[in-house]
Amino acid sequence: MKFSLSILLFLSGPFGFSQELTQFFPQSGGSIVQHTHYSLAYSEEHEQAIWVFYELESEEAKGGFKRRDDFRADPLVTTESATLADYKASGYDRGHLAPAADMAFSENAISESFYMSNMSPQKPSFNRGIWKKLEAQFRDWALADGSLYIVTGPVLSPGLAKMGSNAVSIPKYYYKLALDFDADELGAIAFLLPNTGLKADLQNFIISIDSLESITGIDFFAGLDDQLEAQFEAQAGDFNFWKKNRPAPVFARDSIEAAVANSVSAENSAPAADLDMPSSAISKYQWLAIVFLLLLIVLVVVFIVKRRSA
Repeated sequence: MKFSLSILLFLSGPFGFSQELTQFFPQSGGSIVQHTHYSLAYSEEHEQAIWVFYELESEEAKGGFKRRDDFRADPLVTTESATLADYKASGYDRGHLAPAADMAFSENAISESFYMSNMSPQKPSFNRGIWKKLEAQFRDWALADGSLYIVTGPVLSPGLAKMGSNAVSIPKYYYKLALDFDADELGAIAFLLPNTGLKADLQNFIISIDSLESITGIDFFAGLDDQLEAQFEAQAGDFNFWKKNRPAPVFARDSIEAAVANSVSAENSAPAADLDMPSSAISKYQWLAIVFLLLLIVLVVVFIVKRRSA
């Protein structure tokens, strides 16, 4: 199964994405833009990509080429993309969706990663902190396992704050997911993180692909056989099927319970919905509140007893 799926579904030619590969792009709104080593769906409404999609092989994950920070407009976005001026003095980083480090295997690939269509406003503490850590973790997995198929993007919805003359939307959340065909058994993992400088373990932000689809309104890997798609989309980060040499951490936990009243689509007209923090973060604050209330009750009881004895 590993061989047939890898070759049949995701074989790419020497000049970029093949016809077989494009059949399995996520289904969403936006205009499809295909570069040599990654593709994206561009939202003119939000002036950024809804998603980027690419394969990362183990040899590519080793990198080797230095970034040149040649940020520039994407010539393939016919409606024109955001500009450097939109980000100037905004307080936000030009956050890569397809990371420059993932594209550092060739001069052309890393240069294309600096198109403005591949940028999204990220808080510096997020972009240079937990998001950078997550990107590095995906490269480690690709190095260990042979290759991953990666989708990354912001959670876009009407009502987001804007910045710059082109009204670039400022996302509150970002997602990143990987599909693994090189393991002995097909599997996937997805993450959903708030656009803030959290200091927390990555496993706190694992979410099932089913839940992520409900939040974003995107159908990920829609071209797969329905039964096969259902098999891995219900998973919530179970990495037991992966090779033993895969680097830690190895995750296996329930999906995040995202409080979303309606699907938040990149192109629909539904109101934006705030998402809850991961369950582990919530439980910590709940325990603190419980401890505080117990202490308060004890103090009140002690006070009453002393008053009566007096």
